[in-house]
This record gives sequence, structure tokens and C-alpha cells, in this order.
Amino acid sequence: MCRVADRVRADLLLVFDEGGITGHPDHCRATEAALAFARDTRLPVLAWAVSEPVAATLNKELDTGFVGRTAEHLDFEVHVDRGKQHGVVTRHASQATENPVLWRRLELQGDLEVFRWLLAPSKRSTICSTNGPLSLSGQSDDEKG
Repeated sequence: MCRVADRVRADLLLVFDEGGITGHPDHCRATEAALAFARDTRLPVLAWAVSEPVAATLNKELDTGFVGRTAEHLDFEVHVDRGKQHGVVTRHASQATENPVLWRRLELQGDLEVFRWLLAPSKRSTICSTNGPLSLSGQSDDEKG
């Protein structure tokens, strides 16, 4: 992972929120692995989350295990164009067929996605650079002059 982070000059890791959004074990393990890596490299970790009202509605209506976050535990809202996402999902057979949870989640969220920091960026975040530590700006101390 270090080589990949270095090659792409990663500024952060984007992961599922703790609890894997839906509680899916694969999602939970992926987030845990990313957090362990990020702690070693001091990369910030931003989690894709679901708001508490959306999670509560999904859990009630569809008997799911979504973990929702209240507004005070969310750091970012991003407005998105669902048109492209709908097109991609309909071409991905495992997502498009027999997946009422996905479609209901998208309906409830509208054009909004929410995120929260699991490991917030520090003033200086380093990755596994073979050329020395990199700051969040992507410049090494030598490049800053």
C-alpha cells in the first residue's frame, strides 16, 4: 500500500464510515485496514457516511443495519449529480437487480452525500514517500525552498 500511496501522492484515504455504513463485515474490515495504514503514514482519513434520518428510515422500512450520523458528527456535505450514478448502477447487475436498499437510500439522500473525518488532517501529513515526507500540499520541504 505504501508504494501505491507514494506513486499517486495520496493526500488522504476515502473509506466507508465506521460500522461499514450497513454493518457489512467486508466494509468494516476495509475501513479498519485503511485506518491502520493511515495511522502509520499519518494520512488523513475521510469517511463516506449516512445521515441519521436516512439510516433510521432505511432501518425501519427495510430492516437494515445502517449506522447513521447526526449533523454534529458530520464534517462535509457534497451535492452530487445522481444521473451518472443511476446510469452506472443500472449497468452493474449485482447492484441494479433486487437491491431496493440502494434505490431507497439514493431516493432519501437526494443529491446530498455526507462525510466525516475519522483521522483529520494535521498541519503536516506524511505518506510513505521514498523522496522524504510530503505535506498535504504535496510539496516536500526541499520544494518549498
